[in-house]
Amino acid sequence: MTRTLLIAGFAISTVLSGLAQSSSTTGDRLLKQYLIIHESLASDSLKGIDAAAAEIRKISRQAAAADQKNRSRLLALSDAARLSSADLKSARNEFGELSEKLIAYWKAAEVKTTPPYQIYCSMVKKNWLQMEKTPKNPYYGKEMSRCGEVVALGKAAETR
Repeated sequence: MTRTLLIAGFAISTVLSGLAQSSSTTGDRLLKQYLIIHESLASDSLKGIDAAAAEIRKISRQAAAADQKNRSRLLALSDAARLSSADLKSARNEFGELSEKLIAYWKAAEVKTTPPYQIYCSMVKKNWLQMEKTPKNPYYGKEMSRCGEVVALGKAAETR
């Protein structure tokens, strides 16, 4: 009986460990692509956003198949990763929804890797994630690159 409980406990621990690692891996992969888009928009460029958005859609759809707890968040993230590369204004507007969905996923999945900063721009009333503490505003680019305030470190906070 004790041995059975010990084996069951080990199996549960292994599964939970695998799920946590899976969330971290998915979170890291999503964040890497998201940061490509952020960097482009902050630099007044559309370079690379199509490929990064396509990769976010691919990663989130694959992860949704395995992660039932976060399935709806991952599918919403996939839907939000349809940024227009036709012009900066459209891409920036759509980036707001992508940011909102990624923050929701990051928070719900409790990703355990190096956390990004969540920054809020009061002028557009939108959040974004980035690795540096000093804002690089993707909504205004070089025009107002430092506009924004850190609202969360570690876990992504509730969006405003």
